Amino acid sequence: MNRKLLTALLAAQAEITRDGDTFTAKEEAHLSILLSAANGGPTPLPRVTSVTLEDEWVEILSADERYCLPYDLMAGIKLKARSEGNSRGRAGFTA
Repeated sequence: MNRKLLTALLAAQAEITRDGDTFTAKEEAHLSILLSAANGGPTPLPRVTSVTLEDEWVEILSADERYCLPYDLMAGIKLKARSEGNSRGRAGFTA
């Protein structure tokens, strides 16, 4: 993936705000960055809070970690609203 495509993907999402080259997930959203894996499908990098696009690389912040990765490792994004959950409820007994 290149910077132009990643910018377009992030900018098109209502759950993400933009301030210059930094994209921040709103509190009501779960953002994961999908990374290209050598074997198999893309690997998610979960709990992303913000993504900053530099000229040659991407800085990704999660709740407690910071990643600096090249654009060619980016495979896509995954978004899920926090309200989207298991509608069947919890298994087990209630008191």
